[in-house]
Amino acid sequence: SCLTDYGCMDATACNYDATATCDDGSCLTDYGCMDPDATNYNPLATCDDGSCEYATGIDQLNADLSIYPNPVGDVLNIVHDAVEINSVKIYNLNGQEVFNSIVNAKQVKLNTSDIANGLYIIEIKSNNITTKSKLSIK
Repeated sequence: SCLTDYGCMDATACNYDATATCDDGSCLTDYGCMDPDATNYNPLATCDDGSCEYATGIDQLNADLSIYPNPVGDVLNIVHDAVEINSVKIYNLNGQEVFNSIVNAKQVKLNTSDIANGLYIIEIKSNNITTKSKLSIK
């Protein structure tokens, strides 16, 4: 039995305590991106592993692409002035795909009424270029 020096004794945990002599069950080992502003945010992560990725910003990345309104109610508009939008995917913050459509059009109206309210990542592919952005559904 231990009387002092409780802490995490798992050397792979992000809160490892080299001075601990008794493991207290507090080890955190779920690595991932912990920044909600990142496109690959993992809400289940307990340790940030430095893997966060950020969209450059749709307007900066491609001035010809518009996504509106955001937040969206029942209909999301996606317009590209220069090239066809090949596909649109929407992912929840756990990385699960909740919507996928091949569109091949410059203007797209998506019915989002069947998607639960919340924050999502929208992925738009045009001419082998992928753009990701945060999307809020209300």
